[in-house]
Amino acid sequence: MKLALTAPLPPWPLPLAHFAAHLLWALREKATVFALCDAPYRVPPLFLGGVAAQPFCDLPSLLRTKAVEVPIHLIGDDPCHLSQLRFVRECPGILVLPTLSLDRLRASLAAELFFTQLPFVHGFQGESLAIVLALLSRAVLVASEADAEFLRGMVPTIEVVALAGLSLTAPDVRAVAAALQQLAKKLCAVPVAGPAAALLPESLPRVAAIVVTYNSRSIVAPCVQSLLDQDWPALDILVVDNQSADGTADFIRSQFPSVRVIDSGANLGFGGGNNLGIKSADAKYVVLLNQDAIAQRDWVTELVRVAELDARIASVGSKLLCMRCPSVLNSTAIEINEGGFAWDRGIGERDDSPAVHPESVFGGCGGAVLYRKAAFDRVAGFDAAFFMYYEDTDLAWRLRRAGFENVYAPLAVVRHDVHGDGLPDRERVARRRYLCERNRHAIMLKNIGTASIGVLLWHLRKRDRHRLRWLDAAVRAGGRGPEIYGPIAAAVRRAWRATLLSLPKLLLRRWRTQWRAVVSSASVERQLVRGWHQGGHQGDVANVHDRHSAKAATSIRIGVDDHGSLGAGFHSLERDNLGQPFRWTRQRAWFYLQPEVGSQSLVLLLASPRQLRTVRIRSDWLNGGALNGGALNGGAGPTLGEFVVGATPFEARILLPATLSRGAIVEFLLEVMSMQVGVPESATDLRELGVVVLTLRIE
Repeated sequence: MKLALTAPLPPWPLPLAHFAAHLLWALREKATVFALCDAPYRVPPLFLGGVAAQPFCDLPSLLRTKAVEVPIHLIGDDPCHLSQLRFVRECPGILVLPTLSLDRLRASLAAELFFTQLPFVHGFQGESLAIVLALLSRAVLVASEADAEFLRGMVPTIEVVALAGLSLTAPDVRAVAAALQQLAKKLCAVPVAGPAAALLPESLPRVAAIVVTYNSRSIVAPCVQSLLDQDWPALDILVVDNQSADGTADFIRSQFPSVRVIDSGANLGFGGGNNLGIKSADAKYVVLLNQDAIAQRDWVTELVRVAELDARIASVGSKLLCMRCPSVLNSTAIEINEGGFAWDRGIGERDDSPAVHPESVFGGCGGAVLYRKAAFDRVAGFDAAFFMYYEDTDLAWRLRRAGFENVYAPLAVVRHDVHGDGLPDRERVARRRYLCERNRHAIMLKNIGTASIGVLLWHLRKRDRHRLRWLDAAVRAGGRGPEIYGPIAAAVRRAWRATLLSLPKLLLRRWRTQWRAVVSSASVERQLVRGWHQGGHQGDVANVHDRHSAKAATSIRIGVDDHGSLGAGFHSLERDNLGQPFRWTRQRAWFYLQPEVGSQSLVLLLASPRQLRTVRIRSDWLNGGALNGGALNGGAGPTLGEFVVGATPFEARILLPATLSRGAIVEFLLEVMSMQVGVPESATDLRELGVVVLTLRIE
């Protein structure tokens, strides 16, 4: 038998997720099983036992290719099942209900696009949702005979089986697996036609997907293919080529003949290229995708579902994951502070939130975003004068001033090669820094309210003078100062010159922005992050790894061989007065080591120069034997050791448990129990600081 289990899986700290992990192991003994969940990249391998986790949206493809014969849908009373429910309907199979009370889940479906055709009325309770889900299924497994009798009375045409072992308070996983295998054999004898259509294309709003390319022949194919694989049927794909010199346009025409290619005739930049594509699109919505990004199959579907909730929604941002370390966030939204410094929310942090509902944000990252075309046209689209960087932030601000809402859809997932630009040449780094500095001035001078512009100019000049004094001092200090800080100082000065020289044109751009506004500037300015400084809170994003990309190592010497073994939560490399390299951590920091056979201890050399800190070390990665034995730990995993660190470097030695994997890369988590965060108006170091790390090794 070839089965697919759709369910929440660890690390989400839900009893149902842990039950699903046990059930997966039991089903694998006598069947081929696929594991489908919401966040497959976050699931530790120990819970999968060699099975590769996949997103829910891959299920229809698995059924069409006959890789799966019967899907098993494990549903509990939690909003985390929201995206899973769509596939209960499209891919009917065995429904597993540990409880018929689904009130929390029912509440989360108040405006669910894919259930508009179902017989919901306002008076329905959680049990009624269980009835509807049963009607969509081929068989149902419940936890008690009382539940079975209730469903049999309501859905007499569906086979309903009661099994006491399904109760999450006293589960019998092997009995549940046996019952599911027996039901699956019956269903395999009566094959169905395949996945059902979600909705007819003519009933769906038209969407145009736009990719702007520039010398991207070697990287663009996965991006375009991911759009062709989308499960939204009413989708047109347009590629705008910004005068590539490597034959990108011809390559796309030959490899993807169904894709429309527009030659821009010049390098119009990100904003200008997208403006050209959107102008050519005949659609209610447009979605933008970076040329080095890959969208999950249901990306467009989730974006449109959220956009359809309210006509005031002008843009819907995506969850962008890092390509090489997909359990780490690239962006969940755009944030901008009072000084005009903008950044991607969550960049470099772990994707550890189970949130499924959309939320209001300042704006979505332009690398993977949906725009309502009417709203986009209302504010005259992107400001092409930005060329690159900050144009999506500027557009988000103008949409808000026009009375629209920008939201974030956590179920719209894209993987982005944020590290692909990690080692560009110096000229490219300098140009990027200059454009960001110049466009920072432009976005603030265009959008800030008249009452605030005087304070803005005073602060911009004051803060940048302070920055330049600090940068010049760092350059004069020698060492790597001229190499690192010299180009930054040059970019800041060049940006100020460009701003002053283009001031008449910038004032005209401001006038065009302000006359379109219908919402007070103060209401939008309240959404700016407090503070005028450039933050360093993201950590060393260019050096973040996770279990998908970490290298095998038995030791990490900071500043020597720490590239490839550090995860989220580490700041950039620094050196003390004696030249000793070190890194600060944040409150939580992950690292990766490979204990060899016979390894007994984890050794850490740490210090806390500012105050005593309590440090805790955890690891999620117990081996498969622990899972079979019934020992499941949720959240961050069991504590391996805890100790106090002061100003003097302290060598902590932690005994590794026998259950910890040997011969495989192990993920460790360092948590600082006491943390100090700089106060923006009084501190010079605004980073979230934990402890100083010097070495990490296995003995």
